[in-house]
Amino acid sequence: MGKRLWKMTNAGDGSKRYTCRRGAVVEYLGWLKLFRTKMYPATHIWGGQPGRGPEIATLKHCDIEQLPKNIFVFDGQVVIITDRDKSKGLSGGTGGRKVARFLPERLSRMMVAYIAWLLPFEKVLHRLAGIRGPSDSLDPWIWKSAEKGIWDTAILSKQLALVSGVEIGARLTVSSYRHVAVEMGRKIKGLIIRQIDLEAAEADSDNEVADPITGERRRQPRVEYVWDSQATHGSRIARGHYGVNLQFPNQLQPEMMSNYQEISRLWHQFLARTDGDFGERKRPAETISTAVVNGGTKRQRYNLHQREQVTPPTTTQPQPQPQYTELASRFTHTQIDAGLKRMLGEDAGWKTSQQRDGMYRIMGLENNGTRSEQLIVVLPTGGGKSIFFMLPAFMEDERGKGGPVSIVVVPFVSLVQDLVTRARELGIDCMEWKSDIDREERQRDARLVVVSADVAVSEGFTAYVESIRVRGLLERIFFDECHTVITDVGYRERLGQLTGLHRFGCPLVMLTATLPISMEAWFRERMLAQDAAIIRAPTMRVNIRYRVERVKPGRKAMEDGVMATIKAIEARMSPAQRGVIYCRSIKQCEEMAALAGCKAHHSKLTRDSRASVLQDWIDGRGGQRWIAATTGLGTGVDIRGIIGVIHVGPPFGLVDFVQQTGRGGRQRGEVVESVIVTDGKAGWGDEFGSDIDHINREGVGLFIEG
Repeated sequence: MGKRLWKMTNAGDGSKRYTCRRGAVVEYLGWLKLFRTKMYPATHIWGGQPGRGPEIATLKHCDIEQLPKNIFVFDGQVVIITDRDKSKGLSGGTGGRKVARFLPERLSRMMVAYIAWLLPFEKVLHRLAGIRGPSDSLDPWIWKSAEKGIWDTAILSKQLALVSGVEIGARLTVSSYRHVAVEMGRKIKGLIIRQIDLEAAEADSDNEVADPITGERRRQPRVEYVWDSQATHGSRIARGHYGVNLQFPNQLQPEMMSNYQEISRLWHQFLARTDGDFGERKRPAETISTAVVNGGTKRQRYNLHQREQVTPPTTTQPQPQPQYTELASRFTHTQIDAGLKRMLGEDAGWKTSQQRDGMYRIMGLENNGTRSEQLIVVLPTGGGKSIFFMLPAFMEDERGKGGPVSIVVVPFVSLVQDLVTRARELGIDCMEWKSDIDREERQRDARLVVVSADVAVSEGFTAYVESIRVRGLLERIFFDECHTVITDVGYRERLGQLTGLHRFGCPLVMLTATLPISMEAWFRERMLAQDAAIIRAPTMRVNIRYRVERVKPGRKAMEDGVMATIKAIEARMSPAQRGVIYCRSIKQCEEMAALAGCKAHHSKLTRDSRASVLQDWIDGRGGQRWIAATTGLGTGVDIRGIIGVIHVGPPFGLVDFVQQTGRGGRQRGEVVESVIVTDGKAGWGDEFGSDIDHINREGVGLFIEG
């Protein structure tokens, strides 16, 4: 500043007297306040993934009664350790969750100077100049003033908005910056991959196991990520239950400190970049014109054996080329047609023009690693949607080891193993990703990875996908039976989280047999797919005969009507043909199974029991042609020979009816009898259901009426 804060005068007795220059002191204190307002948001931004406002607002540099300090110097850096849970507020003491954020070197030096020199000097100046300053009770706190006391989140939001408005042109508050920073963190190579396994004595609501039919979680240990911990939205685990090393700040253990320090370093590196390369998957320019992709499209050239980027030469000199330089999308239409025959046999062909066009389009989707294309494909049940993810994997497997990985997300656990088995039978390198998968399997890059919807939104799977993405291996994500994101989300809340599938930056392909035009707008809004292209085939199956069998209300009228329908269908059944009886409850399912002399398939059975029941029915063991089932058997079952589908009462909705009836007629020449047996009583009802639920139910009601 270049100004003296006090002047020296002769006291008249031979001694010297020092007098404050009040104007200079006021100016200096104003400068110090400005410095503090700049340090406040800088500390919040540079520490790492931002926590909630009160964490940074209540920093202390010395202990007070029952509240320990949370600023330390560790390994040459200033580290801020907070103890906060969203559900508990500021807990104080040693309970709750410890979160560490390291400051970069320059900011660390400034923080040390601020605490060691500036804060004590400020207190001296206030006393000598007679200017009111913060009360002595506020001495431990970092951010404070005489006017405001301890600074709150509102001040931080104001300063953060000023900084972000100048630097990026958008005024971000604490809340909005927190959301932006979470997504920014996903762009940093290697950040989300760093993880620690927490063997907790007590876990929160995420300590769950999977529901056997839907895959919804109940109670099972989870993996927590240091990145998410910094954001204070990880597991709610009581750290006080463990033996700890008291030599580390706030009893935070060495492994945790090391991980927090590393992710803070990656964050500092990210913020300091000026070239725009933040670890995102880059695709050097390569101009190729094919029938699938428009000429001039820039793509990454890839060595499928070494998994390295091959940078195009900057000169026109001939350069040696790797053995494979094309991604899956570089297959021509002729090559795709030939690949289909190699996978399924020489007599194989496209079932419909929409299936063919869908495959061509999928192979040509641009993968720019940031905001890639989205595609919706609607084919009828039995229309061959699984070809869309199996054929690219099959053709890539023919090329050899290494290269692109595709992920298939399915809504029900029961569908996963069926897809994995079918893929492996075709010679495709395919694996099921489960929460309890071992570490070696987690690190394997299978050509095709199948995962249930519930597991797909878990932190463990997110880290797995991120590890593929940052190495440039993530090629496509498929969401099979995607209509469930709007039809089933009422009782499957985690299906709604699949909206986040787009965040990985690769092409997203959404597949379904039941997306009525009346529901398309809802679906697009839910999946953030307003701009997605759509390929839609007629979903009415000409080989299915629909009818409604009305019976008079009575004690056993429905059961008698179902048994009469079974006998009528059995009259034309061959020994290899099968039928399904769909029931509206587990109790009804078991009663109908006993009446029809068949086995029941429902969610109260164990996974192994359901698989055994299903296999006995498929194989016809004990002469069983029929199976009684709840709606869990209504999606994704691909079994030949089903020619009878009976509904005991009105189905839940039109989408469910089409899906369940679509289990039949999978073999050429099969004609399916689809019968709804009803006594005229109302079916499923829920006055609090969503608009989608009401449209779905009204649709099946109109079908029954006429």
